Amino acid sequence: MINQERIKNLLLELVKIDSHSRKERDVAKRIKKYCEEMGAQVEIDDAGDRVGGNTGNVIARFPGTIQNAQPIMMSAHMDTVVPGEGVKPIVEGDIIRTDGTTVLGGDDKSGCAVIIEVIRCLQEQNIPHAPIEAIFSICEEVGLLGAKNVDVSKIKAKYGIVFDSDDPGFLFTKGPSSNHMEFRIRGLESHAGVAPEEGISAIKIAAEGIAAMKLGRIDEETTANIGQIEGGMATNIIPNLVVLKGEGTCSIVCSRRHQNTKLPWQEKPPGPASKNISNATIRRWMCRTARMLCSL
Repeated sequence: MINQERIKNLLLELVKIDSHSRKERDVAKRIKKYCEEMGAQVEIDDAGDRVGGNTGNVIARFPGTIQNAQPIMMSAHMDTVVPGEGVKPIVEGDIIRTDGTTVLGGDDKSGCAVIIEVIRCLQEQNIPHAPIEAIFSICEEVGLLGAKNVDVSKIKAKYGIVFDSDDPGFLFTKGPSSNHMEFRIRGLESHAGVAPEEGISAIKIAAEGIAAMKLGRIDEETTANIGQIEGGMATNIIPNLVVLKGEGTCSIVCSRRHQNTKLPWQEKPPGPASKNISNATIRRWMCRTARMLCSL
């Protein structure tokens, strides 16, 4: 079904086109040309303007041959990591590699080549298929910036396949997402040796809060971690500021409906703190953490 020689030559052609993140214009123009030759309606969106690049995402819409079929999306990214300019691919049997001076750029130009070849085969072999919306995105390697700036209101597909895996034998149906959390806990500064009773230790407040949190594995989908603690000025000064940094990670996109079932321990204040202000601070901290994690 697949023309292996043709897809190999297409991949070799694409990897030779320089396309570091924010510099994908040349490969975008080449892909746009091929898609138009295959009968697609093609546009390049304004994502490049939004992220400081020289081109936007290439969005190609191919008509389907099955009446009333729901469209499907196929996607791959055009940019590569550095060093990826001046690629010299070397073919050794079934392996394509570089000369060692650059990356190959198979991530993800192999995905781009797969999409084009699949659609060519569907057309040439008259295989019935749904409408296809092919999205060739920019700036994936620097934070999925192209995908984040696609105008999804223009995309009709409700599901799709992203060709960006190093093993064709696997289909990933979900992936982790995470939210960064940063908490600034303020106490009251005082001399630890002269007037400790006049101070409120931000470190103690933080410690009570951390001790009350459930960290690590929350459930089969969710983890939480406090990974950095910064604060204090000297051993004889009761600290008035502590900064905690952490993250919550979820293997699916958690919605608000999880708020009553996930992390209930976060919404309850811990036991008595050093002063009233501590208890109130910890309560706000816990509730904020719960909201952050449940919004993943």
